[in-house]
Amino acid sequence: MPRKLVDMQIAYTSDSEHLARGIYDALPKVLKRRLKFYESLLQKVKTDREAYLQETGEPPTTIKDRKDDVNRYLDEVHAGGYDDFCMLEKEEIFGNMELKPKPQNVRGRDVYLITSFKGYDGEHEPNIGYMKLFLTMDALKRASARGRIIVAPYMPYQRQDRKDESRVPISFKGIADMLDTLGTTRLLTMDMHAQQEAGFFNFLVDDLTSLNHWLTVVDEIKQKYDVVLVNPDAGSAKRNDNLIRLTGAPTAIVDKTHDKNDTNLRDTSGFEKIKGKAAIIVDDIYGSGGTIIKTSRAVRNYEPAVVYALTTHLIGNPSEFRDNRGAINDPEQGLKNLQAAVEIDKLLTLDTNFSETWKNYPKIEVISTAELWADAIFETQTDGSVSRLFPKIPGKK
Repeated sequence: MPRKLVDMQIAYTSDSEHLARGIYDALPKVLKRRLKFYESLLQKVKTDREAYLQETGEPPTTIKDRKDDVNRYLDEVHAGGYDDFCMLEKEEIFGNMELKPKPQNVRGRDVYLITSFKGYDGEHEPNIGYMKLFLTMDALKRASARGRIIVAPYMPYQRQDRKDESRVPISFKGIADMLDTLGTTRLLTMDMHAQQEAGFFNFLVDDLTSLNHWLTVVDEIKQKYDVVLVNPDAGSAKRNDNLIRLTGAPTAIVDKTHDKNDTNLRDTSGFEKIKGKAAIIVDDIYGSGGTIIKTSRAVRNYEPAVVYALTTHLIGNPSEFRDNRGAINDPEQGLKNLQAAVEIDKLLTLDTNFSETWKNYPKIEVISTAELWADAIFETQTDGSVSRLFPKIPGKK
């Protein structure tokens, strides 16, 4: 049976409320845009059937049903105080620090769980975050939710995706297996560290991209400066290939060691293009800031006009700052490193791992992804095409 918007529930935890509210508030804008599209199709089928068929292969009755579903949701459900948008009913923490999450009534519903990975203090803590996610997915399955969809813009442990030395786990594969066992039916995430990681999961994975956001940012910077895109390592050069194709900007690359005891930069290429231009360092994850800050220092030697950094996922309190007992010495050390780095003028990040503490650091500019997630949820819930949210890459089909 086709799924309807009225069967949808956007659920969230106390840690993910910021993004969840942004998504819910963006839904009317997304839905009204789709309404206009449906109306144009229904008009087109009357006047130009060939043009209609170029837009969609669905019969007009299906388009009308989709239009009616959107109208019904907007008129009768959204912002009406119903349970289409709600926090978990309970997130109990016992004296021994065990967790017991309890969702609202979800029987027969398609639940989109907006997820972040925070500790008891609301700051980044992947281990507690994952345990809360595991228990919540188990609760949704036992509460008879029909669809159990995780919306997790950033997923920790992605960098542990291979056996890089003997006797170590492939941690992200283990996490994928646990989510499958607990009844997850779909995952929406963004900029996975390696695209092949989607293959770890035995259910549908939609790996959205930050490209549309970065294209807007680069276009704005181009109004003031000529730009050079800087890849801080070979891995980022591969990930940034589509951005390079879309912007047509010249590039520079740094190669660095991956020895945890030696993160010095090795070789640079293309840095002679930087003088007098805006150098834009692009990386998927900012943890301690070591990679981006060292790259910015190398860039400054070539006299750029400004140095900006773009990162999809800002962490800022990484494990590198734990002592030998596992305690974090300074949970904001990565953010402090950024603020102290005179070589970086500004870091622009998406709100995939949003923290209120970011407001204390003037160099950080946060870009909302709420509308993109609202669009993705709409396409998922109506059996539409998530791929329409991806930009067309020159030279690729």
